[in-house]
Amino acid sequence: MKNMHPSKLFFVKATSAKPNFPADNLMDGHPDKKWKGNNNVDTLTLSVGPGAGGILLGNTNAESVEITVNGADVLEWETGVDWGTAVEWEPYLSTTLDVLDLSVGNPGEMWVEYTPAPSAHEIHMTLTSPAGTTCYAGVAGCGVLNEFSDPEEEFNEGQKDYSIVKPLKNGGTYTKKKNVVRTYDGMVSLARNPDFYAFMDIFKDIGPEPIPWRLSTCIGDREWIAYARKKASPKGSHGNGNKTRTSISLIEVL
Repeated sequence: MKNMHPSKLFFVKATSAKPNFPADNLMDGHPDKKWKGNNNVDTLTLSVGPGAGGILLGNTNAESVEITVNGADVLEWETGVDWGTAVEWEPYLSTTLDVLDLSVGNPGEMWVEYTPAPSAHEIHMTLTSPAGTTCYAGVAGCGVLNEFSDPEEEFNEGQKDYSIVKPLKNGGTYTKKKNVVRTYDGMVSLARNPDFYAFMDIFKDIGPEPIPWRLSTCIGDREWIAYARKKASPKGSHGNGNKTRTSISLIEVL
């Protein structure tokens, strides 16, 4: 199981954007509030701080994505971008990752890992959506990768349905279909020191905010990718030795 925290994503720009659907929407933590481009081939550029090693793209209609990580020695920043005095630049070469096929599995979700960059860098993602459509995406994330043990067997996946259901005075029922999100509940066995305490510190840091998750590392399916927040705070049961069985309860965000 992996997550991305802290975030290292500073800002996002796109080669095109429809009015009222800017690239900034990819950073607001609400996947249903999308960026929408004007073409079926469009490029997102993510400006990322040092230490990041993972990329999430969620709620997208792209069928394929080509990703290039550009290092400090090949960057060209827009006029007015100020990184401040705390950022140190080091050589980091440009690397093109594989072209990803998002048309099968769990369409709309992407998780990519790369060698953690020692300095600030850019990530270019060229998205291709079906012919006759224009590209869109709901959330982008880049951050430090944290890896823990995969959940134990009987890890529960369910649904939270936000549809409206109200009884009427005549005995009938008013219904209106709304979004349905996934929920995850289960246990994970962690080494008490340092993994359990690192795990708990992440939840203390993020509070109610969502972060990117890959809930299984031994299963590569994109169904195990989620942009989720805690549904309940984790709890640990300390046993003999250095193992702690720890609860995890997550819910996707809209």
